Amino acid sequence: MTAKKLIGVERSILVYEIGTNLLHDEVLIDTSIAELIKVLGSNTEDPMFYDFYKLDSQKLTSLMPFINAPIKSDFVNFHFVLACFGLHEEK
Repeated sequence: MTAKKLIGVERSILVYEIGTNLLHDEVLIDTSIAELIKVLGSNTEDPMFYDFYKLDSQKLTSLMPFINAPIKSDFVNFHFVLACFGLHEEK
């Protein structure tokens, strides 16, 4: 099996139900690394923010301008995670 060429990355906010950890929603986010640094702080171990990051209310609110769909910040029933996924060329 040959590896497919990475052509980009896509970031999403994943919304998980508290208690079951079931994925409730996934919302695409379009922002730059510079904006992520402003919100999350710099990270020398993950400078491109490829890891997953749990978001608190303040961080989620700061990312709202970059979200392509409305998202309700209900921290009683859900937790929110910034995720990064590779986009690979089709063969």
